[in-house]
Amino acid sequence: MTDDPRIIEIGPPDEDRADRRRAGVSVPLVAVVLVAGAAGGAVLGARWEHDRTRRERSAVVTLVLQPGETPRHTGGNLLRTQLTGPVLLINAGPLPVEVRAFQGAATGITLTGIERQRRIAPGVATTMEAVAVVDCNPGVPLAPVPVDVWVTTDDGVTRQTRQLLGLKGTGWDDAASRACTPGL
Repeated sequence: MTDDPRIIEIGPPDEDRADRRRAGVSVPLVAVVLVAGAAGGAVLGARWEHDRTRRERSAVVTLVLQPGETPRHTGGNLLRTQLTGPVLLINAGPLPVEVRAFQGAATGITLTGIERQRRIAPGVATTMEAVAVVDCNPGVPLAPVPVDVWVTTDDGVTRQTRQLLGLKGTGWDDAASRACTPGL
C-alpha cells in the first residue's frame, strides 16, 4: 500500500499477487493428482474385485454322486453283508477338485471310499471304489445315503461337502437284496 491518499490501489499488494500466481500454477497440478488418484483407485478396485471373484470361484465344490455298476458281494453273513463296487463322482464345478475321501451312513448301511485321492477335471466323471456294509435286519430297499466328501479345491483348501447318494432301484440295491436274502 502507499501512503499517498490520491492513489487508490485496486489490486492486492505485490506479495499477495505472487502467492496467487503460485496457487494458480498448483491448481492444474492438484487436478492431475486427483485424476491420477481416481484412476489408480479404479484400477485397484477392479483388481480387488477380480481377485475376490477368482478366490470365490476357486472355492466352489459342485460334485454329483451316483451309484456305479452293480457291486460285488465281498463278505458278510445273514445279519450283515459287505458289497464292494464303484461310485460315480462327477465334477460339475468350474475348476478341478481333488477328492480325498468319502464316507456316509444311513439306517442300515455305511459306505466308505477305499481308493486313494483322485483329481477330477471340471465336467468329468470318474469312479472310485467303495465298500458298503449293509445291515440285513431293516431289510432292503436301501435308503438314500448322505455322503460326506472331502475335497481339495483349486485354492488348496480342503473342504467337506455332503451329497445324497440314492441307491434304491440300482445295482447296489439289487446286490444287497440278493446278499441279504438267501436263495435268491
